[in-house]
Parts: sequence; structure tokens; C-alpha cells
Amino acid sequence: MIAIMEKIEKEEIYGEVRLIVRTETKEIIEDALGVAMERFDGSMNDALGIAMEQFDGKMKSTLGVAIEYFDGKVQLIAEQLGDVQTTLDLHTQILESHTEMIGILVVDVEILKEDVGILKEDVAVLKVDMAEVKIELKNKAEKKTLRHFGIG
Repeated sequence: MIAIMEKIEKEEIYGEVRLIVRTETKEIIEDALGVAMERFDGSMNDALGIAMEQFDGKMKSTLGVAIEYFDGKVQLIAEQLGDVQTTLDLHTQILESHTEMIGILVVDVEILKEDVGILKEDVAVLKVDMAEVKIELKNKAEKKTLRHFGIG
């Protein structure tokens, strides 16, 4: 029984020792992890800070180049727009002048149409008159011919 008691006592002590060792080990590991995380967080923050500074510098440089490039393009477009506007103004003046000329030509064409209508009527009258003259000349020529032969 004493042997059993000693055995139980040894196992209880062994269990307590194991519990203490576990607890101590756990605390040591947690402390070590805490220190490691603090160091990692610090070095990580430092690394991120450096990376952000480098990124900011490169980004500012890249944006500066892009802004200069686009400013140049916008300036070129503005100059071309001025040229296009000048050309458009000139074309507008020419168009207004041509529109005025076309209006005058339309009036002239209307007058010509009326004149041609009158000329057609005059030509028709002349045709009738010429037909009558031909008939009269023919009659005169026939009378003259008949007189020449002593008829009539």
C-alpha cells in the first residue's frame, strides 16, 4: 500500500511538475512570441515606411512626367483648335458670300425663265408670220409666173 501511495504521490508530483513545466513553457513561448511580434511589427512598419517613401517618390516622378506629357498634348490641341476655329470662321464667311451669290443667281434664273418664255412666244408668232409670208410670196410668184405666161 505504501508502494501504491508512493506511486500515486510520485504521479501527482510528476503531474504537478508537468503542469508547471507546461505553464512555464507556455509563458516563455508567449513572451518570446510577443517580443518577436513587436520586433516584426517594428521592422515591418519600418520596411513599409521605406517602401511607401520610395513608392511616393517614384509615383510623384511618374506623375510629373505624365502631367508634362499631357500638358504638352493639351497645348498642342489648343493651338490646333485655334487654327481650326480660324479656318471655320473663314469658311463661314465664304459660305455666307456663296449663299448671297446663289440668291442673286436664283433671281436671275427666274428672270431668264420669263424672258425665254416670252422669246418662245415671239418665235411662235414669227413662225406663223413666216408661214404667212411664204404663202404670200408663193402666191405672188405664181401670179407673176401666170402673168408672164399671159394667164391671169
